Amino acid sequence: MRDRTLPLMLTLVAAQLVVMLDSSILNVALPSVAEDLDLTAVGTAWVLNAYFLTFGGLLLVSGRAADIFGRRRMFLT
Repeated sequence: MRDRTLPLMLTLVAAQLVVMLDSSILNVALPSVAEDLDLTAVGTAWVLNAYFLTFGGLLLVSGRAADIFGRRRMFLT
């Protein structure tokens, strides 16, 4: 059992790292986006809200798809 646990944990940690990088990269790019689009602080907040609402909605859809098609199949896709 131990032989299967380590690769599985490394895969899950890598996936979580990608999700965290995806969420935090917007904070890095946001000043450039705001400058290029001439956004105010309110406009910048709307960009963040739109991104995270879309991200959260897709997480719900992906979770339901994983219930239907199987977790392993969805994770490998």
